[in-house]
Amino acid sequence: MKKEEILKWEGLEVKGSTNEKGSITLKGNELEKAQDKRENYFLYRVYQNTGSPGTFELVSLKDPLGCSEALDRKMEINPFHTEESECFELESADESNSSENT
Repeated sequence: MKKEEILKWEGLEVKGSTNEKGSITLKGNELEKAQDKRENYFLYRVYQNTGSPGTFELVSLKDPLGCSEALDRKMEINPFHTEESECFELESADESNSSENT
């Protein structure tokens, strides 16, 4: 694929890293675009080649959400974004015992 062709794609996500192994998290707009564009969505990862200083490698994956072996399913939950969560105040056992003894 030519550079000019790559720049025409709407579903293009490029991530940089110094570590050649490791996952990439898609969330928010990135995840929505990956879900919407599917076959026209490409994930590119650029990382420094540790075996050859000053050089970089590029890994490309078309439709990353459609590649089951590349997916590591995780669910991020933020209990502070809902009114359904309950909040409790806790005291350490040491503090509650010292206040009872005085």
